[in-house]
Amino acid sequence: MTKDNYLATIIIPFHGNNKTLELLLDTIPDRFDLEILIVNDIFDAKPFKYSKFFKSNLIELKNDKLKRWAGASRNTGLRYSRGNFIFFADSDDLLLTENFNNLLNTLNGLDDFSFAVCPVTSMMQGTGEASNRHLRYESIVKEFLSSKLKTDLLRHYVPWGKVYSRSFLLDNSIFFEEVVASNDVLFSAKCLINSKEVLVIDSLFYIVTESRTSLTRVMTKDIAKARFLELCKYNLYLKNNGYQKNLAAMSGQLFNILKMYPLFFLYAFAVSIYKGFPIFYNIKHLKKIINREFRGKV
Repeated sequence: MTKDNYLATIIIPFHGNNKTLELLLDTIPDRFDLEILIVNDIFDAKPFKYSKFFKSNLIELKNDKLKRWAGASRNTGLRYSRGNFIFFADSDDLLLTENFNNLLNTLNGLDDFSFAVCPVTSMMQGTGEASNRHLRYESIVKEFLSSKLKTDLLRHYVPWGKVYSRSFLLDNSIFFEEVVASNDVLFSAKCLINSKEVLVIDSLFYIVTESRTSLTRVMTKDIAKARFLELCKYNLYLKNNGYQKNLAAMSGQLFNILKMYPLFFLYAFAVSIYKGFPIFYNIKHLKKIINREFRGKV
């Protein structure tokens, strides 16, 4: 294994959150065949210093001055990466070190590989208490294992808890959207549609943490607008590739727009109708949305 040919690269975008980044790095094994790229979203930030990997393959990159957000950081890391396999991790999450080591050893024997999905778990940040953030993805993977239909993975948007062939991503020009939120939605669709086969590797190596200040919980006007526009791109990509029956319902993003950016709502609703995007999946989904948005029931 040379400096120009690693077994794997793990790409970690971060934005001034050095403390959580250090906790993540503590869980990453120091292996000669693992390249670790941390990508700072703050162009003029001081260099990040961390002693554990001072003799190994930890490299800090920075986005270009005009680039922002996690999608741009992931793209910067992907373009620089030299590993045969690619992992993405968020700087406030953790790995299960031994399981990750075992997974890396398993990858040595895989050929003709696009990407694989692995089980994940979750916990509350700071307290370590169990969280339910991973349950949605656990359910999606179980459904896929039962049906063997790639379309059952279309809502598995997140890039973490997965492993990608670097050549698969670059050969198909699959990169992240450089936006404030939902940078991974179109990325996940491109991976799925361009892959010959999706593997499920039974290796629980990733712990996603849940925080009340994360983008998945906090909503602003800019975030609501970005989420709506990215879901539009996602649905258009599916339509253009023959997946008309698998379009995502727009109701969730439209309600976010209505609450956070009401002046944009009529335009967003009109676009959804004009493009033929479903607002709800079915009557059951409509009732669920009404209960959540108007009656406060989950």
